Amino acid sequence: MDATAVQGFPAFPQGPTHVHQAAAYPQAPAHPHQTAAPGFNPPPYGSGAPPYMVNSPYPQAPAAKAGNPFSIAAFVLAAIAILILPIVFSPLAAILAFVGIRRHERLGRLALILAIVGGLVGAALGIVLRALVTAR
Repeated sequence: MDATAVQGFPAFPQGPTHVHQAAAYPQAPAHPHQTAAPGFNPPPYGSGAPPYMVNSPYPQAPAAKAGNPFSIAAFVLAAIAILILPIVFSPLAAILAFVGIRRHERLGRLALILAIVGGLVGAALGIVLRALVTAR
């Protein structure tokens, strides 16, 4: 048994058994029908619209937005304002909702409404809980 073999498995060879060299491939000949149509200059790769939409008579859809990050953050802060410190978290939620509205986020107005309602509900809940605790 070889000194480098392990319990019935053969030893690995020391180095490659053959050397692989990449073959040099010739360039493919240009296709005879691969010329651009008259008046059609496709944009470079990654420059926006695909080549078949460059001279299209139809309007293109607007670019997709990244989402509603400020509105979602305002929702979270409004929910926190109901439970903890509405005097702090409700104005922060309202500020983020205003930023969302200025950035034309789809949920910006709803976030502003919920920020105000969350602050009012949180304040009312705090008043009621304080009255219950001090009444005992």
